[in-house]
Parts: sequence; structure tokens; C-alpha cells
Amino acid sequence: MTEENRQNAIAFVRSEIATLSEQTDNHERLAYHNRAHGALFAIHAGGLITAEEVLALGNEIGVANTKASSQVRGAKR
Repeated sequence: MTEENRQNAIAFVRSEIATLSEQTDNHERLAYHNRAHGALFAIHAGGLITAEEVLALGNEIGVANTKASSQVRGAKR
């Protein structure tokens, strides 16, 4: 059951990351950025993922946030 919980938790974070990368509104970008980070640290605090996985998923969040930021700037033009 623990491995299934781990996989589900990672899938949830990746779902938040995917949604973050699609945002064109800055308020929504910030909300999904915070949701993704919150979920990431919650599953780490729960002992479901390692520090290396936190770093990797954190990097994915950063890439998605950068993409969304570019889209927000583009939408303002």
C-alpha cells in the first residue's frame, strides 16, 4: 500500500505541475505554484519521497513556473 500511496502522491504533484505550466493568469499561476509546492512538501514530510525526489520535483515546478510566467507576460500584451 505504501508504494501505491507514494505513486499516487507523486502523480498528484505532477498533475499540479502540469496545470501550473498552462496558466496565463498571474493569480492562477501563483495559486498553482503554491499548491504544487505545498503538496510536494507534504508528501516529503509524510515520508513518501526522498530528498532527491523533492529536488527533482521542485525543479519540475520551477520549469513549469517559468513557462507559466512567460505565458502570463504574453497574455498581457
